[in-house]
Parts: sequence; structure tokens; C-alpha cells
Amino acid sequence: MTRSVALLLVQLPLFACTEPVLSKTSPPDDPETTAGSIDRRPPAGRIVSGNDITELSREQNAKGREPDPPTRRGTASRITRKLAVKRTEDGFVAKLPNARTVPTPAYHEGRILTGGFGAYDMYAMNARTGSSEWGLRLSDDGPTDPACRDGICVFNTYSCTTFAVEAATGKPLWSWYLGSPQLATPVIDGNFVYTSYPGSNASSEARYVLGAFDLKTGKPSWRTWIDQEVNSTPVVHAGKVYVATKLGTLYELAAKDGRVLSAQRNRIASPPVLTMDGVFFGHEELPKENRMIQSSALLLPALETVAANPNEMVKPKPRPLVAQHRLITIDNGMVVATNRHSGRRLWQAQPSDDTPADISAPLIYAGNSILMATRSGNVVRLEQDTGEVSQTFHLGAGAIASQPIAVDGWIYAGTMSGSISTTSRSIFPRAGCGCNARPPPRRGAVN
Repeated sequence: MTRSVALLLVQLPLFACTEPVLSKTSPPDDPETTAGSIDRRPPAGRIVSGNDITELSREQNAKGREPDPPTRRGTASRITRKLAVKRTEDGFVAKLPNARTVPTPAYHEGRILTGGFGAYDMYAMNARTGSSEWGLRLSDDGPTDPACRDGICVFNTYSCTTFAVEAATGKPLWSWYLGSPQLATPVIDGNFVYTSYPGSNASSEARYVLGAFDLKTGKPSWRTWIDQEVNSTPVVHAGKVYVATKLGTLYELAAKDGRVLSAQRNRIASPPVLTMDGVFFGHEELPKENRMIQSSALLLPALETVAANPNEMVKPKPRPLVAQHRLITIDNGMVVATNRHSGRRLWQAQPSDDTPADISAPLIYAGNSILMATRSGNVVRLEQDTGEVSQTFHLGAGAIASQPIAVDGWIYAGTMSGSISTTSRSIFPRAGCGCNARPPPRRGAVN
């Protein structure tokens, strides 16, 4: 059996930008999604997209079955070790000691915050010079990309803790030891932090938890069982939390108390991207059983496909990018642009000298430019109307490990060699409002 990839449009409420968190970049306002435009989305409750497991999820979260509150704390202590910074013609490369790969850095109040998998440290550096501002030694390794708001940055570690620190000083504010692994990025909305972690519900199909915590104090607010780790990050808007899990389930929860509003097991395979029309995401189609059954589809529609194993992880797909009326996707190394309203193909391109980086989100949109991270470690600018490469940014530090960000004309990227690489040679001034932000965060999810 083989699996193919499709882009699916599901009509759900819009994720709007709140205060920018500059861990991802976003396109400028689409005229069709700004104030005064017509909202064509039907109520989310009318849309059934996949196997509806809402009632099952509510039963898993019935009174008396709630996940236990966290009881353990992590620790973080100041370190004086400085980052090794190498100046380049257009920026700098900052090497993180002992780090193997570096997730997407976060920009906040003139600083870049980052850590690396394989290391126990989190660092803040001057966004223009790379000079060290502070460093923390954590009780657990593998920091994720941070989410920042109001001078506070929150991040998970692979094993097994959520930390909150002051962005300016690195002062630890609170932490919770939650479980391993924690691979998704937390999201901040208002006064709350939302993050996922493994629970101990061994008798149930729902073995992960989505939890809400007070941003300033870390006080637990609520906890809800979900079926697997979140793909990339939760997304929060208008009193609701949306998560796509690595089992291909899309959850819609009430932000104030974690109640399950809907749960669709629809093989969602990428972080979602939302517009006024709905949500776009990479989708793993059900396998065709054989040619005979395919040819019998009209006569025997019930036999056209076979059921997916509900415990089988979806194969991750690159996150689609919305650039005004364009939907940009990656298909077997080819960059494809379609009209997101009509589905009409606008162009397709395969850069002759490079291919898209094998990361969850190789595409960003900044300064009216489509930027793509490549396998060779560069970032290229693609013309919006043709897909042709018009400019290449050489970051000079090897393969890119995570989605780059673009801020005020600078590009920052985490690499597979344990460094942050930058360039200021950019065609877009003051780019990167961060409205995507994983989200991000809105991280990795909002356009």
C-alpha cells in the first residue's frame, strides 16, 4: 500500500494575530481577510472532516478522570560561559556549546533566545552582534524554541520540563517537570501558557496532556487528555485552543477550562494554517487497497479505501504557506503555488541548484517575499508570480535544522551543527511581524 499527500481545506474559525511573537514571520494583510471583508466560514460544528471522536474524547476527560496536576519543579542556574561568535561579512555565526541541532530561535526585545538539542543550556544574545547577554544551565536537556510575551519567555525541554524566564535578565520565574518527551513549542495567549506533555494514563488511548498555566506564576489552570504529542504547537484564538497531534487528530478545546468542543481524527500531517476561509494543512490520505477495489469505487464505495490504524503516527508534511491569495506547498522537492480560493495552479518551480530543507516549515513570508530554507544551508528568495530564485542568502554554517525567522531585515536560522547563523543582506526592510508565530504562535499556524 502507498500513501499520498493532499492539501485539505477545513472550515474552522480564524486565528487572528495578537501581540507579535517574533519566532516566525507572516505575510502582510490579505485584502480578503482584513476588516470589512465577508466571512464565508460556516460554524465549525457543522463541519465533519474525518472520524469524529468528540464523544470519545469527552468520555476520556469525564469528571474524575482528569490528569493529575504537576508536583515537581525543574531548576535553572546562571552560567557565565560566553558563546563563541564568528563575524561574517553580513552577520555572525554563534556556536552553542555541546548542542547538536538548534530549533527555531525566538526574537524578543532586541534579543535572540535559543538553546540546542543535546545541551542543557539556554542563551540570550544581542540580535545584531551575537554578543552574549545571559546563559542558564537547566536541569533537563534539549530546549525547544521559546514563546515570548511581555518580557517573559517560556520553553519546553526534551526531558522533561517547562521553564519561564525573564527575557532581559534570564531570571528563572517558574518551572514544572511534566514528562518526557516534550517536543512541541508552548504558546502564550493573554495571561496563560498552553503546552503539551506525556501523561500516565496507561489504560486509555489518550496518553498525552494539554495543559494551561498562568504566564507569570506558573499556577496550573486546567489539563485535558489528548491522544498524542502536539505537532509543532498549540494555537489559541477567541477563547479556543486548537491542536493537531502526531496521530493525525485535530482538537478544538475551550481555552478557559479545556473542555473538548470537537475532535476529528482526520490524518492531519502538518501544523495548520488558517485564513478567513478556513484552515489549510498537509493531509495523509487513506491508502487504496488495490486496483480492483479502486475500479469498483462506483459500485462498491464502501470498499474504496481501508481504515487507517488509529495508533499509527502520521508522516509529517511541510507546513503550507499562505502568501496573500497564494497557497505555497512542497511536493517531492517541487515548490507549488496555487490560488487558495479556486485551487488553480499558478506556478511550480524546482530550484536548479538546491532543494527545500527537510524541516517542518521550510517556507516563510516576509517583506512581500517568499523565502525558502534549502538543504545546502542557504535561504533563497522566490519571486511570488513565477517561483524563480531571485536572490540567495548564504548563512555559512551548514544545514538548517529548523524554520528560519526574519526580523527587521535580518534572517536567523538554527543549524544542524549547533549554531545560530545570521545574515543582514536582505531585500526586505523591517520584515517579520511574527503573526505566524510556531507558530509560531499562534506559532507556525497563523497567516
